[in-house]
Amino acid sequence: MALANAMGTERAQLFVLRYRSPGKLMTAYTNAATRYGHALSRCDFKEANRQADRLNKLHLALRSRPHDSRVAFLLPLLNHIQIGVRLWAAAHVLEFAPQLAEPVLDRLMSAEGLASQIAAATLRDWHLGR
Repeated sequence: MALANAMGTERAQLFVLRYRSPGKLMTAYTNAATRYGHALSRCDFKEANRQADRLNKLHLALRSRPHDSRVAFLLPLLNHIQIGVRLWAAAHVLEFAPQLAEPVLDRLMSAEGLASQIAAATLRDWHLGR
């Protein structure tokens, strides 16, 4: 709590996430992305947004690590069994390996449900430079 008081709660959470072990970061990322995918399939937008916020914080923590560790962390997730994990990993891989991420998003566009629309919007925004 002292860390949270000194830095502010959100900054303290980000600080703690940055220094998690790679295994814990991987688990937190895949769990949040899996929950996001399940929430989308149930049209539970409140939960999907909660997990999206968590994933954005985890991604910021991941971006503070060396490039090689980000690559090693995210690339295997492009083949994860859970659609939410593939969707988020592909969106984050666009930053450094679009040639690997775009085919994953293309395949997700043919899936059923909201994940296909999000994959299409992600690709569209990427091509528009957003």
